[in-house]
Amino acid sequence: MDPPRDTSLRPLLFPQIYTVTDRVSLVNGLAAYGTVIPYAGTFLNFVSYAAGAVRLSALSQVRVIWVATHDSIGLGEDGPTHQPIETLAHFRALPNCMVWRPADGNETSAAYYVALTSKHTPSIIALSRQNLPQLENSTLASAIKGGYVVHEAEKADITLVSTGSEVGICVDAVKYLKEKHSLTARVVSIPCFEVFDAQDKAYRLSVLPDGIPSLSVEVMSTMGWERYTHEQFGLNRFGASGPYLDVYKVTPSLSTYPWPLQNAYPLYRNLNSHLKASASALLPPSTSGRMYLTSAPQSTVLSNNSFRGG
Repeated sequence: MDPPRDTSLRPLLFPQIYTVTDRVSLVNGLAAYGTVIPYAGTFLNFVSYAAGAVRLSALSQVRVIWVATHDSIGLGEDGPTHQPIETLAHFRALPNCMVWRPADGNETSAAYYVALTSKHTPSIIALSRQNLPQLENSTLASAIKGGYVVHEAEKADITLVSTGSEVGICVDAVKYLKEKHSLTARVVSIPCFEVFDAQDKAYRLSVLPDGIPSLSVEVMSTMGWERYTHEQFGLNRFGASGPYLDVYKVTPSLSTYPWPLQNAYPLYRNLNSHLKASASALLPPSTSGRMYLTSAPQSTVLSNNSFRGG
């Protein structure tokens, strides 16, 4: 007779359930019953199919984790039907729901740590399909605050604020902007709006200081970013089908740029005029005591012919 085995740390598995709504409803029930911390996985775009069940999780204050992969146009050939545009804006607006979009391994660890220790709040952890670089200045201690400075610079002309796969692009943009346009940039990552908003005002202003123009970079809807940045660069239309490096491109001439600049160049080309305009009109230090930088210029979006379909 085999000795009994300790199964206390083994994951609880259940048969394949084919609708996302069924999965989320099931984990809601498991969380409400207790004794386990349930999670479910799907593409980020398909979490929208279970929006009602996700809302019930937040309303019921249950600890549920959704591992939502393929989080942007970077998922590639599956095309617009699978590429989330409005999804993050939707769930970021949901009360009592943490939405994480990590940029590297440390930020992913922070997302899981906060999700596991938040007993009355569900979490969506949006992960990329493509490989991402490990950021030099990311740490678990910084990431669990929901936002932190990835690259600091004295006398910066602009603050680039981003999440997920675009943080690495912004870090690469720092050198390019300095060499080609004499602009000094600092970079901020905000993997979780909700956790960052919960930090004290002094910390938030240390990450997003007054007196420096700021620009958000996220390849999906710009809605909500006006709370944090003066200008927004995003994608307020549907995506395109093709290899992810091609989907990120704007023109075929990008093939002359070495990786990762060929991936980042579309951002540089579209943003240069906006960066220069912002840097030439630095705002005076704030005396209003406001929580966020809140000017409201027109968001910069990729035009309908920006991507070449595959």
